[in-house]
This record gives sequence, C-alpha cells and structure tokens, in this order.
Amino acid sequence: MAALSLGSNSQFSSGGGNPPPPFNPPSIRRIVNQPLTGPEDFLTWRQQFIAHLIAHNLLGLVDGSFPPPPMVVTDTSGQSQPNPLFYQWLRADQQVRSWLYATVSKEINREIS
Repeated sequence: MAALSLGSNSQFSSGGGNPPPPFNPPSIRRIVNQPLTGPEDFLTWRQQFIAHLIAHNLLGLVDGSFPPPPMVVTDTSGQSQPNPLFYQWLRADQQVRSWLYATVSKEINREIS
C-alpha cells in the first residue's frame, strides 16, 4: 500500500495508525459559545464541548478510552527510543486542556489549574 503523505516527519502510512487530529479548528469560543460559569451553565457547556471533542476525534482523551501510549518503545535492536505516538497523544491532550481553559470562567479556571 502506498504511503499517505502527511508531511516530512510523518510516522503514518495508509496501512496503519491514525494521523493526529487537526489543530487549526475555528476558535473554540465560536463553537462553545456558552462558557461555563457555574452549575446553571454546565449542561449547555457540556453539550457544546463534547460535540467539539467528537468532531475532532478527541473525546477518548477526556473519557479515558484513549490512554497515553508508552513514552518509550524498544526498537528491533533492543534499544529504548522515544515513542512518537506518545508525543502526538500529548499534543492532542494539551490541545484539549487549552480548549477547556478557554471555555470556563476565571473562577472555575482557578479550580482546575
């Protein structure tokens, strides 16, 4: 199967793996237009936030179904190497974290930081 071009440093091919999710979506504040300020806003905020996560295939980072891969893997010669999939997972995790911070009030931000 031919390789799928995802850039010069891509670790993915059309035969396996998933490319990292897109990280240039519209502003999260345009998508989640009801910031979380307290319990009265939670259901609306939650619906909007989860829809955004699903649209970017990132819900598993929040619900635990997409745990981090190992930071280090062993290559065929038995040497430990950094796992590029871990760093892709970390990038996605930090993106979700930034979306979370951007969609809650300053008071709630202090509670989750």
